[in-house]
Amino acid sequence: MLDSTQQDYLNEIKRHFVEIKTLINRIEGRETLQMTVRTTNALIGHGILTLDQLVFKTEIDLLRIEGLGRKSVREVKEVLAEKGLCLCKEKS
Repeated sequence: MLDSTQQDYLNEIKRHFVEIKTLINRIEGRETLQMTVRTTNALIGHGILTLDQLVFKTEIDLLRIEGLGRKSVREVKEVLAEKGLCLCKEKS
């Protein structure tokens, strides 16, 4: 059993681990989805796990995913815009 000082130290290490993992993901272009649970689950269920995968999808692609409607697509577009990204305009 950990005393309070040890628990605080462990929590600090965990926090740093999450920060490092997030930084590595950003550097490697694999920033994870940070959206509502419903939107995230629908995207993951369709094999879209990261933002770099998402930017290759069109709005039509997303609307074809079960569980994603216009509100979810709007959320996706807003999250991408906050990061200076956007959905693919059209498939080549």
